[in-house]
Amino acid sequence: MITILPMEDTLQKAAILAQYPNICGRGDVLEMREKDTLFGTIVVAVDGKTLCIYNMTVSGESWGLLDAMGKLTADSLLRSAASYGEHFGAEVIVAEKGPFASFLQIKGFVEKNDMLTAPMSAFVHWHRPAENHKA
Repeated sequence: MITILPMEDTLQKAAILAQYPNICGRGDVLEMREKDTLFGTIVVAVDGKTLCIYNMTVSGESWGLLDAMGKLTADSLLRSAASYGEHFGAEVIVAEKGPFASFLQIKGFVEKNDMLTAPMSAFVHWHRPAENHKA
């Protein structure tokens, strides 16, 4: 079964987060894997109402040449990161322009003040059936 969860290896997580000395708020590394196979990671931090994306990797893939599994991995990591951020109160997602910027722009991120940004509502949707079925 494929899972996307915070990295369990605390030493490896600390080493990855140490690569981002300006990380704000609560930093974490989410990883998509199936048993021993790592498909990708996303480095995030929640600072108040903002989810910051610092890096995203898709194992064995170049951002310009993602195959179907690479696109699925990147999309799944992004949506999981959004859900993670929303859980901690984030309402907006920001990312620096980097190797994965074109992917984020395809997903609806817009450039604002040298950053890429998107509202949380573009990725996390709450459906409350009771509100739609009033008697």
